[in-house]
Amino acid sequence: MFFSLSANLTFKKACLFFIVLIIGTNNLQAQNHNRIKHKRFDSASLAVNDTLSTGDYLAEIEKVYQIFNTVPVELSKFSNLDHIESGLENNDSALIMIKRRLKKGGSTANLQNLQMFANLLDELRGKTVGYSGTLDRYDTAMDRLGKSVLMLRKDSILYRIISSPALTDSFDIQLQELNDKKIISDSLIKLTVNLINQLRVHASSNIIAIDEMILKINSQLKKTGFGIFNKEVPFLWEAPTTEEKLQENAVKLRKGSEWRMARFYFLNIKSDRFILLLMGILFLVWISVNLNTLKRLNRFEAIQEFGLSYIIPYKILSAILIIVTLAPLYDLNAPVIYTELLQILLLTVLTIEFYKRLSGRIFLLWVCFCLLLVSLFIIRWLELPPYDQRIWIFITNITAALFGVIAGKPLLKNRKKSSKQFLLVLLVVYILCNLLAAISNLIGRFTLTQLFYSTGIFAFSTALALYSFSRILTEAFLLQIKTSRIRKKYPEKFDWQNIEKGLSGILYTVSAILWLVELADNLNIYDIISNYISTLMNTTQLIGTFSFTLGGIFLFIIIIWISNFLQKYIAFFFGDTGDETWDDNKGQRSRLLITRLLLLVAGFLLAVAASGLPMDRITVILGALGIGIGLGLQSLVNSLVSGVMLIFDRTIRIGDIVEISDKKGRVKEISVRASTLLTDDGAEIIIPNGDILSHNIINYTLSNNQIRTSVQFTVLKPFHTEELIALIQETVILNPNVFVQKQPGVIITGITSKTVVVKVSFWCKNISKTEQTESEVSAAIYEQLEAKGFQLA
Repeated sequence: MFFSLSANLTFKKACLFFIVLIIGTNNLQAQNHNRIKHKRFDSASLAVNDTLSTGDYLAEIEKVYQIFNTVPVELSKFSNLDHIESGLENNDSALIMIKRRLKKGGSTANLQNLQMFANLLDELRGKTVGYSGTLDRYDTAMDRLGKSVLMLRKDSILYRIISSPALTDSFDIQLQELNDKKIISDSLIKLTVNLINQLRVHASSNIIAIDEMILKINSQLKKTGFGIFNKEVPFLWEAPTTEEKLQENAVKLRKGSEWRMARFYFLNIKSDRFILLLMGILFLVWISVNLNTLKRLNRFEAIQEFGLSYIIPYKILSAILIIVTLAPLYDLNAPVIYTELLQILLLTVLTIEFYKRLSGRIFLLWVCFCLLLVSLFIIRWLELPPYDQRIWIFITNITAALFGVIAGKPLLKNRKKSSKQFLLVLLVVYILCNLLAAISNLIGRFTLTQLFYSTGIFAFSTALALYSFSRILTEAFLLQIKTSRIRKKYPEKFDWQNIEKGLSGILYTVSAILWLVELADNLNIYDIISNYISTLMNTTQLIGTFSFTLGGIFLFIIIIWISNFLQKYIAFFFGDTGDETWDDNKGQRSRLLITRLLLLVAGFLLAVAASGLPMDRITVILGALGIGIGLGLQSLVNSLVSGVMLIFDRTIRIGDIVEISDKKGRVKEISVRASTLLTDDGAEIIIPNGDILSHNIINYTLSNNQIRTSVQFTVLKPFHTEELIALIQETVILNPNVFVQKQPGVIITGITSKTVVVKVSFWCKNISKTEQTESEVSAAIYEQLEAKGFQLA
């Protein structure tokens, strides 16, 4: 293929250079495409062109030289190789540990750990599949790189250089440098290709191993469905069997492995725990700002009526309690050691919270409860031989059940009905779980024993934590309302009992649902229930030609309820409790009203979108609704449209003094359908919004809050008129409620031979204080006139 060349060093360099051309890249060739654009031609044109200059050859050599320089740059794009290699090595350690635990766990393997293993393996498989996909892309890129280089063989300029002894001698130095670059590039490419192939094999083997372990875990979980009711170990009164003695070696192997598994779990499982921590920090900042505001304004005693016993003494503990209470819900399949540590932290926080709130005897009972709860964790952590562990768990369960019965009476004594019912349910669940755990242990159902004793622990402590969680949020909300009203100098008194009752009811309901979720998870029936509910909710239902899912309807209702809840309580957050004594908040209440309307509209639109209801069906419903409107709902629709117009047009605002037809009063509320006026007598007049816009509206406070008023009195003759008027005007403007920018007017009327009637007109700054200002001005005028010698009739 080549011309005959002399066997010298230059010829060898040239041949070597031609060989390494096959490892160049198409992308790198494109980078130098424009460098010799003026000389670009194909092989055919080169074959008949013998006028190439030395500059043309140097330009081509420079192009190849730059290709070799950019090879390391191109390979650096595979920067994830180190990350993939370390990730696969980390996965190997986790897989080895899981495999050992599955092999040594025996029939009494902890169900929560099995679920944790399954969750961890799913995450590891997802990561490994991602690694494999990345490696496949890298491998494809390397293949494309090699194929594109083959195109360089058609480059006639390079062929001429390496086939001509004269040219190889002329460019000996440049070819030597290219040879050095070739050695480096060749080494990098070989290393990269080998590493990619090794990692691909590694990833494939990991996926196979993970799939095998997932099948094994799923098989064990299926067996534990009804298999947990089968006898797993000998009766407790029987001597340990050979199998149990052999498991002592497995216990030794498991020592410390749970901590390592927890570390692997949290390193590989993505979670929203950071968001939970951020929520706790924001809550702490929220209540701290409010408490500091009250201290700065010297109004700390204003919140004494609420009896804030959770957030005042230990605000930091309140934030920690929120985090620890919600943490298990963020990861239902977390390692057992993690959930047990959370429970110990939770019990510690609750103990500090209860220290000053419970009496000495009740607090002592609580401490005993805590010790019994923690003792079961300690027994498991000691990694005792299986038979010894069963004995200690049995003793602890029996002691806990008896203690629950004995402590029940003093705990329930002198309690409110609601608190008594709450504690009674907790005690029954706690005692029942411990008794069932003891019985299951006695008859050799050790998996059931684990389920029942862990359920008894978590059910009791979590219920108290969720109750405290509800009280903390309620107290924080009341603190926010009070602080907002004090900060904005609004009346401090408001009907906080009803607000507390409504908010507490909602929080207790949510807490009860969360408690049931954790209870089901500890009983290992959460997945069964959730799968059943998911199937039920996602199954398409048909009514005629109308299709829907129960989940969509349920989601629609939930979103509408949440939007209604937010629009109701968002005003409370800013201190607006809807009381009529709030006179200076018309602007803010109008903005809040608009916000509430937007929340309702956005909630409805989001509910429709999230529910998956077909839009064509909704159009049919709206069409039917239009027919109904045409037949008899005109007045209702008129009121709804008028309400929206009032909200955005702001013809009247909450707090305005208005006169509509023959009705006068203060605007207390503007809703979508009707508005409420509060008269001076305390009566509430509900007027449809359509009727409001159909009448002339007299708004005394549309642009300002001022009103012109007057007082009059009778003065005996004789007197000096100018002195009387000047004295009255000076007296009027001294009143702080009088608008001094407008001069008070004094008119003398009703003149007789002995008396005159003096009418004094002035502007009051605040219309709500008209009567008070009139009284103060009248008293001041009478006092000043009598002091100056004027005689009044």
